[in-house]
Amino acid sequence: MNHTVSPCLLSKRKKVNGMHPVFIRLTKNGQSVYIKLDITIPESAWNVKKKRIRDVHPQSRQYNQLLEEQLMYWNKSLASIANPEAMTIIEMKDYILSEKEGASLEQQENEYLEHLIRNRRVHELPKAETLFVNLKSYSEKHVRINEAGDIDARVGADFQLYLMGLGLCNNTIRRRMGSFTAFMEYMRLKGYIQANPVLEVKKVPEEPTRRVKLSDEQIDAIRRLSLDRGTKVWHARNYFMYSFYNGGIRFSDLCRLRWKDIRNDRLIYTMSKTGEEVSLKQGKPQMAILELYRGDSPAADDYIFPLLKGKVFKDGFEERRIISSLNVSTNDYLKKIATLAGIAERVTTHIARHSFADYGRRRNIDLHTMSKLLRHSKLATTERYLAGFDAVKADEAMDTLFGDVE
Repeated sequence: MNHTVSPCLLSKRKKVNGMHPVFIRLTKNGQSVYIKLDITIPESAWNVKKKRIRDVHPQSRQYNQLLEEQLMYWNKSLASIANPEAMTIIEMKDYILSEKEGASLEQQENEYLEHLIRNRRVHELPKAETLFVNLKSYSEKHVRINEAGDIDARVGADFQLYLMGLGLCNNTIRRRMGSFTAFMEYMRLKGYIQANPVLEVKKVPEEPTRRVKLSDEQIDAIRRLSLDRGTKVWHARNYFMYSFYNGGIRFSDLCRLRWKDIRNDRLIYTMSKTGEEVSLKQGKPQMAILELYRGDSPAADDYIFPLLKGKVFKDGFEERRIISSLNVSTNDYLKKIATLAGIAERVTTHIARHSFADYGRRRNIDLHTMSKLLRHSKLATTERYLAGFDAVKADEAMDTLFGDVE
């Protein structure tokens, strides 16, 4: 290999606003070409030695991430050329750009998914994948989309109408369009498009959030269901109930629980979201569920629940991705449980947390104690969390007062 790829700031190309553009420089045999990036910064923000944007710049993280991706892309692309010796660096650049222009929407979507994985944004993967399923269906039934450049503001607005036609609620549509905006912004940063057209689409109005929670009767109906022991749906019911009995423990934390976390009839674990240690008394309902999984003298490091049993992770990111997938499948089984229990509301692992919060609120547990049980770092967070249930209670009271008035 006789070429180099490096980022650079061109001090001589100062813009009228005093900012300097950042480029990717490709060099071979003393000849250089420059790839323009969508980055302009003050010259003082450029670290000449490290060839990156200094941390003092407010967008340093985003810009340095883009630089790393561009370096990886151009190094990989140059290395993939079959006969580079016969080409100048300009010819190599033009060849790669011509290949890039021919990228299909599916290739661009896969590139975005790889970007999310590479940057450990696991929580965005399911959202992006769902968006791409919708885009594929829209493209087949409405406006054909071959690549990101085919998407303009009109197509973006029409796609939003398509989502509305699917019967999705406004808040779900807003989240889906947010994923669409993020994908198209990545396309812009990668040079596939000049501007992000989705930013021009007027969003549907946001709807007030109503926290779904289950009543005491519904919780009891789930608890009393007769399910075959050892089945997926049986396990899912146990996960839900154990979470409910433990202040709505998050699914990711429930997956990671080990027998060493049970000490002197207490559950003591470190919450993955905050790193805070949690200690919860284990009463009869909690212990009854634990006994279903205890078996014959489990080792201290054994998982309590079989969700991660036998799985080996190369890093924390892979673990989080697998847990995210397990959460989706568990929610599918909880949907079946809701049907069996005659519950119309959507039941998910997180609804256990909502239901616990409402259960405590209706029993007049004071705000400070509820905040501790929900593991909120601020009382204001708990107040906002419970406010949604208060609104539901007010609505029910109005229905009771005036629901029969014609």
